[in-house]
Amino acid sequence: MLTFDGVLALWRGVLFTDESRFSLYRADGRQRVWRRVGERFADVNVVDGVAHGGGGVMRYRDEILRPIIVPFIHDHHLMLQHDNARPHVARICTQFLEAENIPVLAWPAYSPDMSPIERVWDALDQRI
Repeated sequence: MLTFDGVLALWRGVLFTDESRFSLYRADGRQRVWRRVGERFADVNVVDGVAHGGGGVMRYRDEILRPIIVPFIHDHHLMLQHDNARPHVARICTQFLEAENIPVLAWPAYSPDMSPIERVWDALDQRI
């Protein structure tokens, strides 16, 4: 049977990662359009864009995993925990982590309440 200290020791070997969006001025970034009946798809009401800033998988691998996460995990002999967001579980990222010998903690889908990092985001969001 594991004691509290034993459980704590196990979790100390895990690097928890997550992402969150904070709005300092309560603007959500959406563009609202007032239009007349029948104008729904008029060119003037359509704004070209790329969901989530575009290139999410490549950015995650090249700007977060490679330069920050992988060296930190290797230096401290940790296991990685990230949620099942698309960039995290994309084949290119999972193959990259395997090639870098990064152990990844299995995490059930749709379980944000299980991750301790979610509590940190909540506390930070309330302070902001």
